[in-house]
Amino acid sequence: MAGCPAARVHIDPANDGSETVSAVADHVRAEFLTRIGLHDLLTPTARSIATAPSIASLS
Repeated sequence: MAGCPAARVHIDPANDGSETVSAVADHVRAEFLTRIGLHDLLTPTARSIATAPSIASLS
């Protein structure tokens, strides 16, 4: 769904705190991108098929 962050599922069978580490990493990443002026990367945007690069142009 456009405008919504990607859903993430954290499975922590060992209960070793990896879910907390991932949350902190996401927070630090968001602060960093905001600080360097790239906060627009934090929100997803929908591109139309007409403006999306083709796979052939990527190689």
